[in-house]
Amino acid sequence: MTPVGLVCMAYGSPATLEDVLAYYTHIRGGKIPSPSQVAELCERYRRIGGQSPLAEITQRQATGVARALREDHLDVRAYVGMNAALLADQRGIVLRHSRGSSVPPPDRVDVRPVLA
Repeated sequence: MTPVGLVCMAYGSPATLEDVLAYYTHIRGGKIPSPSQVAELCERYRRIGGQSPLAEITQRQATGVARALREDHLDVRAYVGMNAALLADQRGIVLRHSRGSSVPPPDRVDVRPVLA
């Protein structure tokens, strides 16, 4: 059976408070936010524990969907991608495949938006 890769995408958020400036600049299309804007966003993340629960929630969803598909006898490997960190996610998928997987890494990663 050919393995299937499942990539569940979320918009993404900074992984740490140190990542806020780069994240904020990215979501603003490259426009660097003011120091006060960065401080405000950092404070919002501090209030929720320093990082968004989005990545963990998306990982649980991906794991659940993959588990359900495996019950239907599909060989599924689940990954999480964060749109705001897409290039890093693409490299991560290739690295995961290269570390002990018998499945060769994909030649490319195609991301298709899904509007709900």
